[in-house]
Amino acid sequence: MSWPAVFLDRDGTLAAERGPVAAWEDGWLYPYTIPSLLQLQAMGLLLFVVTNQAAVAKGVVTAVQVECVHRRLLAVLEGAGVHLAAIRYCPHHPNGTVPRYRRACPNRKPGDGMVRQLARTFDVDLGRSWMVGDHAADIWAGLSAGTHACLLASGHGPTWRDWAEGMPSVHRASTLADVPSLIAGQKNLRTPQ
Repeated sequence: MSWPAVFLDRDGTLAAERGPVAAWEDGWLYPYTIPSLLQLQAMGLLLFVVTNQAAVAKGVVTAVQVECVHRRLLAVLEGAGVHLAAIRYCPHHPNGTVPRYRRACPNRKPGDGMVRQLARTFDVDLGRSWMVGDHAADIWAGLSAGTHACLLASGHGPTWRDWAEGMPSVHRASTLADVPSLIAGQKNLRTPQ
């Protein structure tokens, strides 16, 4: 049985883009995040978060801090009725200052490693799935893995339009709040097989 899914970036997509996040702050999530995720979940989509966290490689935050933020994110969403199937992050960067994390990594978006690993683990039908993010790297990761893609204006503001140049089949939306109706309108969802 293969499932359609939505792979979501974290910063600028689910939550305000504030630079490296070392600890959970109430109010960090956009006010429309939970209602939007509930709508996507009600459509039968598995929900994943895939995020680059190069601040770990650069020594700005630790892997433990990132994982604490993610545990709190899972708890807050679960408390609101949203079930994330998984959160994956890439702590690597080729110019990192922490030797353990200083390397090029296929999981770092625009690489599609995180998306493909989750698809294998959870039996996701990538052709019926979506990558949603506010940066070109998010979109390229999804397209490379074979998903549909939606570029949001929420995190990086008006420059998002320039990033879509040369990207095939990229949908655009202002915020995550627009995504459920966009996906529903594409009629690419069907009962899992």
